Amino acid sequence: MVLASELGKSMQLNSTDMTFYMGLPAFLILLVPSFTLSHPSWPGQPSMTDFEVHCKVYDLAPGVLGLGLLLGVFASAYNVTQYSMVQSLSATYTTFAGNFNKATAIVISLAVGLEELPAGVWGFVMLLATLGNIGSFTAYSMLQLKK
Repeated sequence: MVLASELGKSMQLNSTDMTFYMGLPAFLILLVPSFTLSHPSWPGQPSMTDFEVHCKVYDLAPGVLGLGLLLGVFASAYNVTQYSMVQSLSATYTTFAGNFNKATAIVISLAVGLEELPAGVWGFVMLLATLGNIGSFTAYSMLQLKK
């Protein structure tokens, strides 16, 4: 986020430019590992690279790849929005907001029964960490309002 903020200021890039200028190098960097690194497999299946998984999905259900492309469009729109927030607010505030959203999603998924806390002490630790995350964003936001 700090890099996005600095690029926006020093190079006068808008949020759309930053999204696509940063996306292409990331794609190229991840291209080689996607063809070479194998991942653990499902039971009864060999381990496969990302490209092999892509080919398997294409064989079994090619329409799913269209959904993947659609998700890419949504991810790009999200990144444009996020970089726009970085430029108009601050990198710190945007990062806190993103973490707050994740913590809130955890609380909601626990409340509706989609997830459950780990057994033992780790459940308590996770609950404290999630509530601490929400509390820290709330405190930071309140301090910013007082300025």
